Amino acid sequence: MSTADVAKDLITLAGGPSIFGVAALLGFLASTLAKTERDPRKGWYLLGGGLLLTGWLVMFIVIAAPTVVASWTATGVVSPTFVLLSATWLVTIVLTIVLVSHTRAVLVYLTDSYPPGAGPRSVKLFRSLVTKSSHVVSARS
Repeated sequence: MSTADVAKDLITLAGGPSIFGVAALLGFLASTLAKTERDPRKGWYLLGGGLLLTGWLVMFIVIAAPTVVASWTATGVVSPTFVLLSATWLVTIVLTIVLVSHTRAVLVYLTDSYPPGAGPRSVKLFRSLVTKSSHVVSARS
């Protein structure tokens, strides 16, 4: 298998599921957070989907990194496949940052879905994390 074939396979790995998955998850996130009612089930869907998608994106970033770096350091004419792979790799990094940046909002939504002191042990942990991070932010202001 040539390096160009590997690059095409990597583009296929990242292309469909991750880009459309991020778009679907962010659309669901926006519509869910816009509502005043809080549904714990939707909060868990958002958290689980975000974790799965972030894992998928990080896996692609790690697997594609050697091929991307090799294409950047290669001499001679660069194949369009490697240019597309590099662009896909950079877009994937940005999408991962976007997903991670929404983590706090999802955790707040999830913890607000349960009455204070109620919910599974993980919700209590999330509540303490969200509370601590809001104290850090307000202390810096």
